[in-house]
This record gives sequence, C-alpha cells and structure tokens, in this order.
Amino acid sequence: MRSFIIGLGHAGRNLHLRALRTVRAQARDDRDLAAIFDDAQPLGYDPLPRPVDGVHLVGSPREALRHTDPRTTMVHLCAPPAARLGPVAELAELGFRHFLVEKPLAADAAGARALAVLTRRHGLRLTVVAPWLYSGVTQRIRALAAAGELGRIRRISIRQTKQRSTTGDGTDAHGNAFDVEPPHSVGVALELAGDARPTAAWLRDTPPIDGRVVADMGGAGLVLAHRGGVVTDIESDLTAPERVRRIDVEFEHGKVTGHYSLSADDLSGRVDIEGRPTETFPDDALRTLFLHAYRGSAADRLELHCRVVEVLDTARALAHSARVLEPGGECAAL
Repeated sequence: MRSFIIGLGHAGRNLHLRALRTVRAQARDDRDLAAIFDDAQPLGYDPLPRPVDGVHLVGSPREALRHTDPRTTMVHLCAPPAARLGPVAELAELGFRHFLVEKPLAADAAGARALAVLTRRHGLRLTVVAPWLYSGVTQRIRALAAAGELGRIRRISIRQTKQRSTTGDGTDAHGNAFDVEPPHSVGVALELAGDARPTAAWLRDTPPIDGRVVADMGGAGLVLAHRGGVVTDIESDLTAPERVRRIDVEFEHGKVTGHYSLSADDLSGRVDIEGRPTETFPDDALRTLFLHAYRGSAADRLELHCRVVEVLDTARALAHSARVLEPGGECAAL
C-alpha cells in the first residue's frame, strides 16, 4: 500500500504522518509489516504550499496517478468534515478505493448519509480515524462486559478536558465543541452500551480571547439514554489547563476506570478495576487503527460512525433548542 496524505495541516502532519513514520520504521525489521507498506515516500497534497520532510508533494489528486496505483493506495483525507463529500467523490472517480478520514465522519447527519451512499456505490473501504475504538482501554472494558464477570453495565461517565487554542477567525475546521472530542466518547458509548438518544445537552462559549468570545467552542456535554437502560454522561471542557481522558464504567458488581493516552508523547493506557491491581500498558491506538486499515481488517463501522454524527446532530439541536429526536434515524437503514 502506498500512502497519500491530503491535507498537510495539524492532523496530516502531527497525527497521520507521525503514526505512519512509526509503523514504517517498525516495518523495516518486521516481515509481516513490511508486506503491508510501499517502500516509497508517502505522497502529499495540500491546496496551500506546505513543504513537509519525507513527503513527495503533488500538485493535485489527479497528478498523484502518475506516481501510484489508486487501487493500492491508502488516502489519508484530512479535509474538514464539512468539506469531505466532494473530495471523496472526486477521488473515487479517479479510482481510489481505500480511505482514512478524520472524525467525525461528517459535519451533520445529511452529510454522513451522503458519504455512506457514496461509499456503498463505489465499493470504498472507508475507515474513520476514531482511535478510542481501537485503544487497549476500550478493548479491556469491552472484554469485561462480554465476559459478564462484573454483571451488566449500569452507567458510563466520560470526561475529556484540554486547553484548545481557538482563534475565532473562521479558520477552525470544527464548527462547535461537539465536533472536537465527543466523537471519540460517543462512539465508545454506543459500542459498549448500544444505541441511545440524547436527553440533555449543552454548549459553552469560550472565555474572551483577545477580547473576542468564540461561540460554542468552550465546551460541550450530553446525557445519553441507551435502549437497554444504561445512562452515559459525557463532558468535554476545551478550556481546562490539564488534559484528562477518562472513562468510568459502573457495572452491577464493580467499577472500572480507564485512562486513555493523553498525547503523542504519552502513548500509554491505564485501567483500574475495583479490588485488582492497576494495569498500565503501551497504547498507541492510532497506530493500531492504521494497521487494521492497511491490512484491510478494520471492522466496517460505517453505520456506527453515521449514528455518532446523528447523535451529535441531535445533541447540538437539543443544546440550542431543547428538542429531542428518537434513536434509529437514517443510518439505521444502511
């Protein structure tokens, strides 16, 4: 597989390229990994000139066809969610079939539905970059729930905090705080406890930044009522001075707390189960996700990611107007 990164901003350079460099370096000493990746430099394209070491820049997606076979190329599409459908359609017409796209899948439910239809029509393999679903933290909690040794899940609480720079100058790819961290946590909650509807939601503006307040980008939260009776409470604070990525899962017979990796400089996870020793482990979830995608073994979670967008759409509407929509929207028919 050849790698083709489209969009060389923060996500393309600091997330996708970093993970690629890590796994490609390991591939030099691992025969199984070496069979997955092309030896050539990753291709890169950005509408703005962004020279990046170790990336072969091309002037357009069509020009990339001179350097790679689109059928054996993984496109890392780092375009904003609201500007994703057009590029995927263009790339599909050029023959590209394998895609890694940043979360959330789309900016709204209509966009998610259109992407799902496009994916089915062209037979695309589209993986959403949602590392928490591939994290060792989620894997361990999922295994505990499946084994039933602690009984059923009763409640899930997820807290995500970080200090995020927001300029308010219109260049931010995210329209509101629901697009930043909650796509991670909503996806995990739906996978662990099944479909749900928001029963409460809120958005908060930023404090004044250079005298300017950025609407709906200070933080977000929602409460999910799952069909099986589980309740999930999610809080995301984008103005906190410290980073927290924690999940608390209350079972019938015990509580589990998981701590997700905080940054690329701290790729470790931790799980605490009441009455047992703490387990700490390496947890480069983005690398794990990339390996699954390149091997073609990434689970088809398109319906899940479409549903995440629907839930966030409903939460955003609820935060603004207190309206609640029932679960099982358009994506349930996929």
